[in-house]
Amino acid sequence: MENADDIFTLQVRLVDKFGDNGMICVVICRDVGDAWKIDTWLMSCRVLGRRVEEFVLDEIVRAAHNSGKVALVGHYIDSTRNGLVRDHYKKLGFDFISGDETETFWRLSIMDAEPRDLPSLVIRRPAQAV
Repeated sequence: MENADDIFTLQVRLVDKFGDNGMICVVICRDVGDAWKIDTWLMSCRVLGRRVEEFVLDEIVRAAHNSGKVALVGHYIDSTRNGLVRDHYKKLGFDFISGDETETFWRLSIMDAEPRDLPSLVIRRPAQAV
């Protein structure tokens, strides 16, 4: 997937004042015309609520913009294991498109996505710089 032209992948490691958390997030986006559909966004529950999801979104938005995309599309499927992130897309500023209690679809316009002032430093591996 890392080498596919129509797929964007992101692996996130976190080192903070609490120590090295290792790899805490994996994102896979698929090209769907003028947008990227977030196919997979896995994140360690031990870092949720520490604003990590915000800087991960900023990285996705930056890469999508650099690839000429105008939007991101999120898809949430409810389950007993991911109820903790039921409002993930809503909290990140995505607009609700459609859905029900079991699954929802969300959209974020890249032009409307403002970079956040976050207490973080992103270090990109040169081979993956977008």
